[in-house]
Amino acid sequence: MTPEVAILAALPEEVSTLRRRLRDRYGARAGSTSLSLGTLGGWRVAAATGAIPGLAVTVPDLVVTPQDKASLRRAIPDEPAVVDLESSAVVAALADVGIPWIVLRAVTDTADEALPPIVRSSRDEQGLHRVRMVGNALRDPAAAADLWRLGRRMRACAHALATAAEQVLIAVESLPDIAAAR
Repeated sequence: MTPEVAILAALPEEVSTLRRRLRDRYGARAGSTSLSLGTLGGWRVAAATGAIPGLAVTVPDLVVTPQDKASLRRAIPDEPAVVDLESSAVVAALADVGIPWIVLRAVTDTADEALPPIVRSSRDEQGLHRVRMVGNALRDPAAAADLWRLGRRMRACAHALATAAEQVLIAVESLPDIAAAR
């Protein structure tokens, strides 16, 4: 039996490759949230993703500069492998109702790299504003080049996440049915 799995992302680009790989894909809405549903896994996939286990740390805002990233690393006893904005709330909700979970993240900006200033200036408490980002990029060619490079890396990360998700599902398919064990 293929398990039912929800894969969540803050940005559509993070799951774009995964969405294209779904078989029997269809769209749905849950309130104001758009969903892509379908079947994943069960076919040949890449042999290895290069994923490493590590501590994921969720923070309330972007960690932009290498100095901020180093400060965060020093403040946490176990060195974090990845910093994100979303995972802890989702993990807490799933754990509260007894749903098994795993967090897979791909890193677009390493600890020694700064996020392009255009990303920060295009964000507020409601999230990332694409129209504002495009407007800022049109006014600043250097920012546009930074954004293009970040977009290339995000697409590579989306591909790695899609491959990893397929591999995780293949591994989970071979496990006993968790729902039947309850």
